[in-house]
Amino acid sequence: MVNITDTKITITNGLDEIIYLEFSNINDNTIDVLHVVANDKYKGQGYGKVGMEELIKYLELNNKKAKLTCPFAVAYSLKHPELDKYFIK
Repeated sequence: MVNITDTKITITNGLDEIIYLEFSNINDNTIDVLHVVANDKYKGQGYGKVGMEELIKYLELNNKKAKLTCPFAVAYSLKHPELDKYFIK
């Protein structure tokens, strides 16, 4: 299950919070992705990718771009140059 607030995207499985992406709003069109944090129980199972995919959906739906402060998010963007249109470098 995906839950989205003004500053956080959280993915749960009904029992555990699997991963969350925390961000701040820079302006009406831009967010800053501060943290991508996986529950220790789920690290290394691909949920970081799932979280980033949910971020892209959020950006598309809200016509926003993202500045990437979080090292994981930066590394993900470097591996996926096809998504550059969503990120401010």
